[in-house]
Amino acid sequence: MIRSRPIALYREKHVNGLRKGTAVYVNADLERMQDEWPGRALRSISKRDVILAIDKVVKRGPSAAVTFWKVCRAFFSWCESREDDFLSPARGVKRPAKEGSRDRVLDDAELKLTWQAADAAGGAVGALVKLLILTGGRRNKMK
Repeated sequence: MIRSRPIALYREKHVNGLRKGTAVYVNADLERMQDEWPGRALRSISKRDVILAIDKVVKRGPSAAVTFWKVCRAFFSWCESREDDFLSPARGVKRPAKEGSRDRVLDDAELKLTWQAADAAGGAVGALVKLLILTGGRRNKMK
């Protein structure tokens, strides 16, 4: 694993402040990084190492590869901002794939649970969730 100190510090100083769902996938990719480079010092990891690790993740799908790439870049960039004379090995590594839009929609049971959760939440948040369900809108695509 990458010597655990930089990753432990990154988790403490950065990841713990993220939303719970985001922290879950960031931690999973940090684990992958530790498994990919066992016992390696931070400064010994090269751009080639990062590219090879991303290439392995591509097999799991384009979204997984892009997410891993983002976590690598963020981690090494964070280390770069804290270390003297350290350049991120992820610097200049191109996005490994284009993330396509996903076609997943909620089934009737999921919509019912979401509606009930909106009822329980009440207020403006509950009303907004119901409006999104009724109009087929998405929270991040509102104009």
